[in-house]
Amino acid sequence: MYDLRLQLGFNFDTLMTAIEAEQDSTTQSPDPEALSSCLAMALNALEGADYIAVSLTPSEFVHQIISLIATVARHRLLVRVPATDHTSLAKAYALAPAQVCLVASGDESVDSDLISGSSDSFSAENPAELLAGLSLSETTDLMALPESIEGVCLDTRSWASCRGVEREQKLAALRSIIEHANDADRFVYLTELPSLKDAEEAAALPGVSAIEIGAAILPSALQKGLGTVLQTLMTTLVKAQEAGLQLALEDHEHHHHDHGADCGCHH
Repeated sequence: MYDLRLQLGFNFDTLMTAIEAEQDSTTQSPDPEALSSCLAMALNALEGADYIAVSLTPSEFVHQIISLIATVARHRLLVRVPATDHTSLAKAYALAPAQVCLVASGDESVDSDLISGSSDSFSAENPAELLAGLSLSETTDLMALPESIEGVCLDTRSWASCRGVEREQKLAALRSIIEHANDADRFVYLTELPSLKDAEEAAALPGVSAIEIGAAILPSALQKGLGTVLQTLMTTLVKAQEAGLQLALEDHEHHHHDHGADCGCHH
């Protein structure tokens, strides 16, 4: 679902939660108007984003929305599912989205053993790419993840919430994680970015395949429209990616100039 250009994802969970909260709690089935409104917003988001990310929950409203999106844009749909919830995992795969991301449930940590157990439960014939959702503190076993895991979705909040020296330290750790994931031939999605500025900085990191934005874009979207704002953001992030790649190339050339062609960096 991705190519060499940085991909832009939109986390649809906030909008779904807001629309679902407006429903009449006394009714047994989701309001058709609410479903229609939610689907229209999803399609509008896809005018500017490469994919939509949604979390599959026990809510019938959420399941129906994801089902509707899947009927028209399953090739641009990423579904997040708790790694230990095999019922939800089966539902997610039945929708045949482009990607399924295994995430932690409650206080759990998504370690390599948990992901191995969940990923082994799926048929090899299933076309969906299988991802692992990780925080920056849960990535020590990247190399131990099963071969079925094609990429990782890194929760960046612990980096984005820091400032000063601590932010630089977290950034160094993030760069190292991205490099290790790339060395293992896994692509990297950076998620849970709380601001557009954080998204732009993250896009400049070499080795990142996608930036996923959520509620941070909604204030601008209320004024200009969701699709329009996402289109503008995509242009900004691709420029940041190109600038980051150029800077990385210059640093690499300086490295070879200082150390010679036999420095053993293998880049």
